[in-house]
Amino acid sequence: MNYIKENFHLSHPNHEYLLSIVIPTFNSSQTIKSCLHSILQLSNKQHIQVVIIDSCSQDSTLELIRSFSVTDVNISICSEPDRGVSDAFNKGIKNSDADYILLLGSDDSIISTNIDFICESYLSAPMRGLFDILFTGIIDLDTEKNHFTCLDKITKKNSFIHPGTIISSDAYQKYGLYSLSFSVGMDYEFFSRAYKNQARYVNIYLPTVIHSSAGISSNKFKCLIESFRVRQKYFKANLPLFELINYTPSILRSSFNFFLRYLRHGSDQF
Repeated sequence: MNYIKENFHLSHPNHEYLLSIVIPTFNSSQTIKSCLHSILQLSNKQHIQVVIIDSCSQDSTLELIRSFSVTDVNISICSEPDRGVSDAFNKGIKNSDADYILLLGSDDSIISTNIDFICESYLSAPMRGLFDILFTGIIDLDTEKNHFTCLDKITKKNSFIHPGTIISSDAYQKYGLYSLSFSVGMDYEFFSRAYKNQARYVNIYLPTVIHSSAGISSNKFKCLIESFRVRQKYFKANLPLFELINYTPSILRSSFNFFLRYLRHGSDQF
């Protein structure tokens, strides 16, 4: 199979980007167009870089992305196998040329006016370089409710809002990239690691992303287990019995589905 690396609108090597928007994709043809359209609404597109990390999509995802090559947004594509979302995030970060990076789901959309405000007020002088991580907020696509990071609860639960969070490239150099040992809790693990290492945070109550909750983090039981692993590692947490009780129905469903697969396929499947 031929793996793909493409770059539309190759800029001068000294071109200065304020923000790289990294978008992992896999068979994202139903949502990637609206995601990219939201980026086109930005007023400072010449200072925005879009990095697509595709996991060998088999649908029309890549063709739809290429249709944006006639726009004035710098878009690069890397399509090759990866080892999960953390690996895709890390590839995107390594291929970013901006001082700040936003990780965006292919089924999410940015709120362009608010990102414009962030670029002008926080990513430019005099605020530029004064923080490692900028927390903003999201609007849930299904409930239309706003959600924001709550830093005073991080030792008890994953209270970080990853979509809409803007992280400096220097922060990734200081605190490391996303751990491949986490499939859904990699953001909580990264933020907790940065928090324990005295990262400089700014938290503003402004939604910047319309977020779909249908992604990988919709697996609530896996989120619970990985969240506990993080709290145990960084905050010496005990087993969250109350949360486990709340998720008992999910645990029973998972166990029942496992049992059904065992009956159908035998032990060779596992």
